Amino acid sequence: MQGKFSAFRKNGEVAEDVPPQQDAGGDEEALPFTAMTPQSWPRPANKTLPRLHIVKKDGSVVTMMYFHLDSHATYKGGEFTLLFTGAKHWQVTVKGSGPKFWEVYDYLTLARWPFLVEATHGFKAGDGDTVFDSIDIKDVSPKER
Repeated sequence: MQGKFSAFRKNGEVAEDVPPQQDAGGDEEALPFTAMTPQSWPRPANKTLPRLHIVKKDGSVVTMMYFHLDSHATYKGGEFTLLFTGAKHWQVTVKGSGPKFWEVYDYLTLARWPFLVEATHGFKAGDGDTVFDSIDIKDVSPKER
């Protein structure tokens, strides 16, 4: 599932043309779009989640379903890779830094992290912040013979 919004200005403020924050009607799994900003830091869920939202630099949103998360994931310093295998195979590579970078990777592999936001150009991280500098989503589906 993919959507496109011009959600974030360079200073990180939410633009006015994004979907309004909606009342989820008590649904704790519903996540308002306006809650996903570079400055926000989600809490890991207490139970497994159905999906992962990825907000790209340009404001586009890609959603991956956790039940497609493959058992093989890798972590190496400032980079980790996840593989989602459904009708197509999607490799998600995240590069970043910060004290909670490993923690985010660990919660992602447990299907308990709700979203990732790629740092916008000009985003100023503070000391001790964890930042996702780039999130690359690549189709790695096997070629048909």
